[in-house]
Amino acid sequence: MILYFLLGFSLGCCFLLALYLTARSEHFRQINQTESVAKEKTVLLDLLHSLFDCIARGLPEEQIYQRVVSGCRLATHGLSACFFKYKEDTQELIATTREGLFPLLKTYLSPTLSKAEMLSVVKQGERFFVGESYVGKCAQDLRPRILEADELEVMVANPKLKMHVKQLFLCPILFQKELLGVIAIVNCIQPGGFSEESCNLLKSVCEQAGIVLHNARQLQLLFEQSKIELDLTLANQIQSQFLIDPKSIHIPGIDLCITYQAARKIGGDLYDVIELDDHRTAVVIGDVAGKGIPAALVMSKCLAHLKHFAVLGKSPSEVLKSLNEALYDNLPEHMFVTMIYMIVDTQNNTLELARAGHEYPYLFHNHQTTRLESQGMALGLMPNEFFHLSIENVTAPFAPGDLCLLFTDGLTEIRNTKDLEFASERLLKSFSLHSEESTHEINQHIVQDAQNFSQKSEFNDDLTLISLRRYEQ
Repeated sequence: MILYFLLGFSLGCCFLLALYLTARSEHFRQINQTESVAKEKTVLLDLLHSLFDCIARGLPEEQIYQRVVSGCRLATHGLSACFFKYKEDTQELIATTREGLFPLLKTYLSPTLSKAEMLSVVKQGERFFVGESYVGKCAQDLRPRILEADELEVMVANPKLKMHVKQLFLCPILFQKELLGVIAIVNCIQPGGFSEESCNLLKSVCEQAGIVLHNARQLQLLFEQSKIELDLTLANQIQSQFLIDPKSIHIPGIDLCITYQAARKIGGDLYDVIELDDHRTAVVIGDVAGKGIPAALVMSKCLAHLKHFAVLGKSPSEVLKSLNEALYDNLPEHMFVTMIYMIVDTQNNTLELARAGHEYPYLFHNHQTTRLESQGMALGLMPNEFFHLSIENVTAPFAPGDLCLLFTDGLTEIRNTKDLEFASERLLKSFSLHSEESTHEINQHIVQDAQNFSQKSEFNDDLTLISLRRYEQ
């Protein structure tokens, strides 16, 4: 009898214990769920407060992107993140804002590149067409996704940069059904990687960000329409004080022609001709990443520094090193300058040049056209301890009859109605075809060929073209 009683009592205790553990588990689950909801609300409220603060203060769209990227990365505990802005006219997604060292998703980094050159390529970011690769597919079907390492066709791993993608989290940012961009996050720093909770939280963040970005864009358009004319007029006045009149340039022994076309009243291209002594002249071409007053101010600062360093008699690479040191800590965020600094020596019949991330020049010598290749990254991207590792001087013959062509990417990146670029191949063909003519005629033919290709009389980007031919004095 006692035995049955004890057995029944034990079973009852076990039943009560099971009920207690179940209730306790449910209690903690509800607590965790409540904490998760509270955390989601906190993240969303903090982000919304930050974004509305940007709008209230009239901050540029890029700073709003930066706060969106930062909020998304913090919400998911990602190692790095990038916002790919959707450009409707070209159907492209362009890496606009990054936080952390965001890896390249399609560009192959050659192991022969130095660490500084790799960092320069990574910092410039990538662009994708809708439907292309992981970012483009996310923009195409408008669905968030988490990709594991074994699902990624391109493994972004490089021992020099210590970059390895274990997980890639993609989520579109929409306003109603309008695509604004795609947020990409790599490598969750928490054990277990990106969770379902992270996915839901990122969706909520992106939904709110889409509304704010749309409203900010509408306000920005209204604001820009009212100030754009004043902005361009002032910038044009700044630029006109520093860009020399091409018709006023005369170099003994050199037939030189400069063609410059700004896409707006003010452009980001720059050029200069600096007399160093009786037989050496510096010819400069460059491109500032930006438009309007900021680009004009950077251009003026760049040319002012350049004149100072040029007259010191330094080699082209030394001039660019000095210029990078002067610009690195003084450029607005996300701005940089590409440039070629070339010394034409009519006594020794040579060209000596250094290239800072600019388009390669072409040389017509002995009835053959070659590309003058040299290493070098853009000015203002990296401090001099990295910059000087890649920059180098290149010397080439420049005898009577030889011809050299310098240009900006506004020429080679001209697109036609089929979205094909004019590209260096077509430029080279046009250059070679008219190489026996005067520099003025060469420039005219190249620009005309580009216009015929694009079927447009005006271009979307600034265009600068410099032709110079050596002749006997």
